[in-house]
Amino acid sequence: NKFKFYHTYTSKKSEEGFPDTVMTKPGRLVIAELKSAHGKPTKTQEEWLDALRASLSCIEVYLWFPKDWPQILEILQ
Repeated sequence: NKFKFYHTYTSKKSEEGFPDTVMTKPGRLVIAELKSAHGKPTKTQEEWLDALRASLSCIEVYLWFPKDWPQILEILQ
């Protein structure tokens, strides 16, 4: 099964700090914040990631940078 993928086009009117992507397929829920090579998560983004990680052990929560591409491919296969 392929993932259903959601990414907010523009976050200007959205809740501050919510992660960039939500992906799901049967048995999996993956949530990821995506950053550029030199990007850094804001305090609010880190709070969201921490809260999501603490919510349910079955949710996969990530902070990804371009250098993580091999790991991203492995995780999403």
